[in-house]
Amino acid sequence: SAPTPAPPTAPTPDPSEFTEPTPTEEPLLETYSAPQGRAATPYSPTTVQCYGSSSADYLCGGGFLSLNGWTVKNHAMRAVGPVSIGVTSGIYQTQLGQTVLIPASGSVNIGGVWGLPMEAKYLGRLQMDVEIGGITGELTHYPDLADTSTHWKFTRHSAGSAKWVAAGTNLNSLDKPIPGSTSVIWVGANGVEDEARVKEVITKMVDQNKKVGAKYVVMQLAPRWDYSNKLNDNRNRVNAWIAKTYGENVVPLSDYLFNGAIYEAGRAPSQADRDAMSVGLMPRSFWKDYNDTTNMNYSGNTVVGNLIKK
Repeated sequence: SAPTPAPPTAPTPDPSEFTEPTPTEEPLLETYSAPQGRAATPYSPTTVQCYGSSSADYLCGGGFLSLNGWTVKNHAMRAVGPVSIGVTSGIYQTQLGQTVLIPASGSVNIGGVWGLPMEAKYLGRLQMDVEIGGITGELTHYPDLADTSTHWKFTRHSAGSAKWVAAGTNLNSLDKPIPGSTSVIWVGANGVEDEARVKEVITKMVDQNKKVGAKYVVMQLAPRWDYSNKLNDNRNRVNAWIAKTYGENVVPLSDYLFNGAIYEAGRAPSQADRDAMSVGLMPRSFWKDYNDTTNMNYSGNTVVGNLIKK
């Protein structure tokens, strides 16, 4: 069908994360029809949603948190940093940076986004379900690691009427925590060098869960680098802060992987496991492959998934 009348012809200012957007006159509608987006049920005590980067993606996307009668929503994505995780969860309210015609079907480059706490060129990857002016779809930024261009693309979930949407219209995350559900918050595996940002994102996400009556667990950061890497100091400080701040809501991942996880996987530590742990890495038996000291294989994800479910 034909689009609604064109917007004013006045030029739209360049989008900037630090420029206050002009409020939109477009009515904003909360819709929940997005597949894999926010559930239509207002309260869901048997839903768990995951936020994080690759380790969380392998864990939650691989079925390691499955429980009979429970729904697992995986909002984690590989190669993303703290701000991207926060935007996905909805703690940073973003807006359209320019007026856009959303087509009747398919995708459109929306140009830019307001409301980020950092410049978009440093954001990295993002992929999330959103609602823009009553239309639901998937928003992506730099989704392909092989594609060096930086862009914002919105793809409709379903066909409908084309529609002009004004600059300043909210990009409402459909991946927010569901009231009454449980969130697994795993932030800092990437970007731990900026400890303040990691803490900010975790704090805002925990507060967000509390506001909607959702339970939450905060994952400590797993061993990733050997002791010679100074990023271990950042990781240790963040882990200490997580433990002190969130107490019984913490999953003590680092300590668990060094103490007990290998036995719960049904084996005794091998010499390769001992050698890896002696230099600060997780047991070799849990590495995803021979040179991946960050992500876990089936055995590692199984024991960590069981730890979280407890």
